[in-house]
Amino acid sequence: MENNEDVKFSESEILEILQKRLIKGDSFKALCSDLEIDDMAMYSYIHKLKNLNLNVSVSNISDDIFLRISNSPDYSKENFYSINGVDETAKIGFLSD
Repeated sequence: MENNEDVKFSESEILEILQKRLIKGDSFKALCSDLEIDDMAMYSYIHKLKNLNLNVSVSNISDDIFLRISNSPDYSKENFYSINGVDETAKIGFLSD
């Protein structure tokens, strides 16, 4: 367990820094190094950002991970759509990466 004296940033400061830096995108390793946190802590903060309805996209680049806040919809979550009042057969298509 770390002493409070060893902690460079508070949780709210880290979330604020991540939100600002991820608008343009940044390297996972660079963020961990600059914020002086380990990989697991970074994953936890990314999860917290997603819980704040920020779509953090993740891309593998060489031997690092690139993180960016995207304005595109997050289709990784389960979605349910219901169309009421349609008695005809409807054709739909699905695209996947």
